Amino acid sequence: MPAMGRASAAFALIGLLLTAQSAAAQARTIQQSAAGKRAAEPAEFTRLRSQAEEARAAGRVSEAIALYKQALVLQPSWTEGYWHLGTIYYDADRHRECREAFVHVLRNEPEHGAAWGFRGLCEFKLKEYDAALEHLSRADQLGVGDDPDFVAVLGYHRAILLARAGEFERAFEVDAGLVRGGNTGPEIRQALGLAMLRLPLLPSEVPAEKREMVELAGRAGLFSLGMMKEAAEQALQELVTKYSDAPNVHYLYGVYFARERPAEALEQFKIELARSPGHVLAQVQIAQELITQSQFDAAAPFATEAARLAPNNFMARKVSGR
Repeated sequence: MPAMGRASAAFALIGLLLTAQSAAAQARTIQQSAAGKRAAEPAEFTRLRSQAEEARAAGRVSEAIALYKQALVLQPSWTEGYWHLGTIYYDADRHRECREAFVHVLRNEPEHGAAWGFRGLCEFKLKEYDAALEHLSRADQLGVGDDPDFVAVLGYHRAILLARAGEFERAFEVDAGLVRGGNTGPEIRQALGLAMLRLPLLPSEVPAEKREMVELAGRAGLFSLGMMKEAAEQALQELVTKYSDAPNVHYLYGVYFARERPAEALEQFKIELARSPGHVLAQVQIAQELITQSQFDAAAPFATEAARLAPNNFMARKVSGR
């Protein structure tokens, strides 16, 4: 993994606008599919299309929008026009209109992953978080091309929305993939910290008094993913020292040591359970470790309680069954 001090170029763009160059790269497929249709286009539409593309290339945003809209009245099936209109709206922070443009793209090309991605980003900006997560996940399934900046921006937003929805393991997997791709900037550290501490918050929603805690957890995650064992342990120790009473801190510490230092991990899980009664995952971890030690009678109360509190949790059911 790259050195921790080197932030990826991808995350320099998070929270900022995607570049016109990135949008143009994503539009190539649409442009190619539209090329065969142009021979039969009416002269007025051809003129408007040409003027719209010229205005967009020259940065004359208002003029380009007006021309694209006129052209689309004449030919509503012009997918490329909706694509360009959508990217212009995105760059102008006109996210509601941006979303509607990509809805039109997807009516014509429902398997277009990059269009699902842009739609999800617009919905995120509109605070339509459930729809944004659904559509960013759809983009991930379909694929969005090989533009690393676009992939990173979509992945970051999907990860923080997964954490907000309580899907912490899935959020961590997405974050870890981004880190392995070279993204180690402050945004990814914060996203990692939220997933690892199991905080169902967006980065913008983290209270001031919890920001350092989230940063420390994220830093430990980066170091751990980078196989920097001593640095990871140091960050975790600082986290436990400063935020000993915060939920999930001791659980996180225990998970880190579960394989190599099970006795120490078990102690951390018990501390977590004492501070957070009813912590299902701490109970699962305690039961698993006691089962490993063949202490089935000691494990039974923790496993049974975990399964009672979270009957739909697979791991809770598994340790209860064992």
